[in-house]
Amino acid sequence: MPRFWVSWNQEGRVARPTKVPHPTEVQAWWNAGRGDGFVMVCAIIDAPSKADIPELLEGYWNPSKFNFIQEKGQHWRPNKDKFPWTDGDAD
Repeated sequence: MPRFWVSWNQEGRVARPTKVPHPTEVQAWWNAGRGDGFVMVCAIIDAPSKADIPELLEGYWNPSKFNFIQEKGQHWRPNKDKFPWTDGDAD
């Protein structure tokens, strides 16, 4: 299954999903910063296609805007200095 590096803005100050457990396709996620009235979330998502990602997140996170959805290699992980990888979720 393709792997995607995804970033979105979530309104409010909370990056956590509103419902748990989140979909298993979301391998890891991070609070990547705050803006005026929103928090930026980054995630590694394994999905059949780029078009499937908004529906996967629906009801768990509420993206107000996608910053990017980039397809990556199957085992790709982001830079561990900025986005530390754990066996569970990152925040």
